[in-house]
Amino acid sequence: MKKKSILKFIDTIYNNCNQFNDDQQEIVRKLFRAGQCYNFAKILEANYSGGEICVAFPTSHCVYRYKGKCYDIEGIYHQKEHDCVALIPLTHEYLGQFYDLIVGDLSHSAATKGPTKSDLLTVYAYYCMATNSKYDPHILD
Repeated sequence: MKKKSILKFIDTIYNNCNQFNDDQQEIVRKLFRAGQCYNFAKILEANYSGGEICVAFPTSHCVYRYKGKCYDIEGIYHQKEHDCVALIPLTHEYLGQFYDLIVGDLSHSAATKGPTKSDLLTVYAYYCMATNSKYDPHILD
């Protein structure tokens, strides 16, 4: 049996086979857009191996990059529409000493304290160094 496309898979979760009303769909969308995006990316990773979970900088929203495209609960994630400067893979290589802080925070609810602005800038600096990208220390201003 052929596996359904990643977009159909997301649509099935989001719409739950059309059993949700509009208010319930909005609850699911908000859950996976604001607080549980990392866990949704993990669901995608478990079902569609070969991609990578990334943090959209500077929003700290997690997406799953798979076959050249990024996905979240809303389907294809477009960086420019969300003011995303960089997609930073969730690996020790790119997150350095902040890996545990960020992954630990992302795997819990949005109610956790989360990384500070300084933490995010440091992660962005690690990423820029690792990828030879231009670093702008005022990116969050």
